[in-house]
Amino acid sequence: MNPNNLSENKYFKRGITIIIVLIITYLLVPVLLTTLALYSSFKNKDSFANCLKELVTVTGPIGDTLGGTLGPLVAIIAALLTYWAFMEQVKANNLQFAEINRTKYNERFDLFLSIYRDNVQKVESKGSFQDIFDEFKFIYLVILEKVNDDILESRLFSISQHEEFDLEINNDDIVTISFAVLIFGLESAYDKVNKTLKVRTSSPEFDTSYLRGLVRLNDLISSKYHDFSVESVTYKCQYQPLSKEHTLKITNKSFKGYERDLENYFKNLDIFLKFICSHTEESVDGKEINNFGNSITILESQLTLHELLLLYFYGRSIISDTFGNLFLESNLIFRTPLNMIDFIDTFSYKGVHIETRRSSRYTYLFKS
Repeated sequence: MNPNNLSENKYFKRGITIIIVLIITYLLVPVLLTTLALYSSFKNKDSFANCLKELVTVTGPIGDTLGGTLGPLVAIIAALLTYWAFMEQVKANNLQFAEINRTKYNERFDLFLSIYRDNVQKVESKGSFQDIFDEFKFIYLVILEKVNDDILESRLFSISQHEEFDLEINNDDIVTISFAVLIFGLESAYDKVNKTLKVRTSSPEFDTSYLRGLVRLNDLISSKYHDFSVESVTYKCQYQPLSKEHTLKITNKSFKGYERDLENYFKNLDIFLKFICSHTEESVDGKEINNFGNSITILESQLTLHELLLLYFYGRSIISDTFGNLFLESNLIFRTPLNMIDFIDTFSYKGVHIETRRSSRYTYLFKS
C-alpha cells in the first residue's frame, strides 16, 4: 500500500473523530443544563417551572455564546469537509483518467508489437536477418573500396601538385546507398543504361565513386549468372586490414531488394519507437500511466542481434530523418552489439560521441 495513502487515512480518521466529539459536546450541553435544573428544583423543593425560568435566565447568555462560537466552527468544518470531498473527487477522476490512458497506451503498444511480429514473419519468409545483414555489409564493402581507391588516387595527385587534400569518406552516404540497394534493389540505386546514380547523397563529389561500386556489384552478379555451379561469391576487400575476404551466398534474388516487406518493417519500427518516445513516464497518485523503460525492454527482447545491427545502420542512413535520433533516445543503441561491426567507425552516432566497452555478447556503450 502507498505510504501516502496510509498517512492520509490516519489524518482523515483523526479529523472525523474531532468533529464527532465537537458535535456530541454541542448536543450534550443543553441536556446537562436541563439535568442541573431538575436536580436543583428537587433539592430546593422549588417548582420546576421557577427553576426552568431561572435556568433560561442564567443560561441564555451561555447559549448565545455557545451558538456564536460553535456556529462558525461547524460552518468551517462543513466547508473543509466539502473541500475534502471535492479534492477526493478530483483525485478519483485523475485516477480514472490515468487508467483510461494506460489502457489506450497498452492497446496501441500491443497493436504495434503485433504489426512488428507480422512484418518479421514476412521478411524472414524471404531470408533471415543474418543473411540480410551479410548482404548489406557486402554491398557496403564493395562501394567502400571503390570510394577509397578514388580518394587514394586524388590524394596522390594532390601531393604531386603540392596541393592540400582534405577529402574524407562519408560513411553514412555509403550506408544510405547500401540500404537503397538492400530494400529496393540494385536497379533502383543506379541507372545501368545512362550510368547515373539515382540515390540522393550529401556528398556529390563521391557520386562517381559510389557509381563505380554499384557497377562492381552488378559485375559480381553477372559473373555468378555465367557459372550456375557457383553458390557464392567471395570478395576480397583491400580496404580492410589484412585484406579480409567476405563471402556472400548469391541467388537469383540477390541485390534485387526485398520489395515492400523490409521497407514496411523499418517504417513500422520508426513509428513504433516514435510512439514509445512520445509517451514519457508519468504517474498519478504514485501509479504509472505508462513505463518507458518497460516498453523499450519488451521491444528489445523481441529484436535479434542482427535486427539491432540493421536498425543501427538504418538510423545512420538518410532514408529516415527521425529514426537515428529515436534509436538514441530509446537507448536501443546501448543494447546493440557493436563488437560485431568491424567495417565502420562506431564511436560517433548522429553527432553524439560514444565510448564502447566490449563484453562477451553486447558492447556496452556510454555517452562521454
